Amino acid sequence: MGKYQTLVDEQRKFFLSNQTKSYNYRVEQLNKLEKAIKKFSSLIDDAMMKDLNKPKSEVEIFETGFALNYLSYVRENLKDWMTVNVMDSSNIFPNSTSTIYSDPYGVMLIIAPYNYPIMLTMLPLIDAIMTGNTAIVKPSELAPETSKVIDNLISETFEKKYIALVEGGQEETTELLSERLDYIFFTGSPRVAKIIMGEASKNLTPITLELGGKSPAIVIKDTNINEAAKKILWSKLINSGQTCVATDYILVDTEIKKELIKELEKEIINFYGKDPITSTDYCKTVNKKSFDRLKDLLDKSNGTVIFGGEFNEKELKISPTIVENVDWSDSLMSQELFGPIIPIIDFNGNMLDEQVIKPLNDNEKPLALYLYTNDEEVQKKVISQVSFGGGVINGAIAHALNLEMPFAGVGNSGLGQYHGKFSFDEFTHKKSVLNLPSDTSFEPFYPPYK
Repeated sequence: MGKYQTLVDEQRKFFLSNQTKSYNYRVEQLNKLEKAIKKFSSLIDDAMMKDLNKPKSEVEIFETGFALNYLSYVRENLKDWMTVNVMDSSNIFPNSTSTIYSDPYGVMLIIAPYNYPIMLTMLPLIDAIMTGNTAIVKPSELAPETSKVIDNLISETFEKKYIALVEGGQEETTELLSERLDYIFFTGSPRVAKIIMGEASKNLTPITLELGGKSPAIVIKDTNINEAAKKILWSKLINSGQTCVATDYILVDTEIKKELIKELEKEIINFYGKDPITSTDYCKTVNKKSFDRLKDLLDKSNGTVIFGGEFNEKELKISPTIVENVDWSDSLMSQELFGPIIPIIDFNGNMLDEQVIKPLNDNEKPLALYLYTNDEEVQKKVISQVSFGGGVINGAIAHALNLEMPFAGVGNSGLGQYHGKFSFDEFTHKKSVLNLPSDTSFEPFYPPYK
């Protein structure tokens, strides 16, 4: 008997009681979660300051604020999403009724990351509730203070047979994955996702993987360079680069490279002052391991540091660091950076196919792509010829904030999609039922065949 078998069995028993499936029950639980998030908001602020040095404004915008906004959006639309879909009758059986039911899967495991521990725990939890599933939440041990707050929030709000939280690290995650679950939702790295997918395959458990990757910003010479610089930096430096859809590196037309770098340097100072490490608006790297990984990648780089490059080991802070003369084989291009280092690769504007599109397609598919240009032909070319999870033209990250669109990776950057109606469809099985009058004849199908 596994360590968490009793918990899974209790949740499955509660799920099979059918209490979670009604519209009223789902809305009631969403209301309870909303009250709990608001009640614990100040404790969340304090915990995230301890874990990530995350300023209160970022917490209120991207963590609690986004979760509450999402919850309201789901609640407003849930009744429509739950409507049973009656389809056109079959031409073979014209007197039939064809119906599609959205069936919850059952016991859902949510494995959350450290970088946005509230948002990326609460969004899939809201999805589990609104789709009529039960949920076991496994927050990241790398954000321990926030994990404790989430534990208290969930245990005070819900019964374990409905929503439960399991704290711990790799051992606890491994134990949970050994149980027979009905759905697994994971946010994290491709390396860990492969392990989770392997475990899920043992029971053919459906799974959603929200991963990451090296998301580029492509800057074409016709764009507004100052606006591009600000948007690139904002997407790169919030949470000190620890954002799955952050700009990972910049591809810029050689003709405007110097001007873009000048704007980047100017805007870093505008954002965080001349000594960003001391800014109260600038987050830290989550732990020493991540800090050392980034330092090692920079030490091995053949590029030239032209701005920043300061490391404060005591505070686990790395200054925004711009590196030019980088090529595709550089150490900084070997993996997702997940930190405030900004590699710059320049290209000949007349060789977009060879120097931008081809290398992008030769590497793993990114979670996001950001293209800065007003040239509609270039926009069409990049969108149609490069595979990526989602993106923005003349901006960054904003596509993930539009709840009417799916959030998803592709290939190495993810599997499945969620947010809003897309979550509702992702976390429910579409059960097709054909209803026939009892006297309908199947005579043409019976043997002996004519």
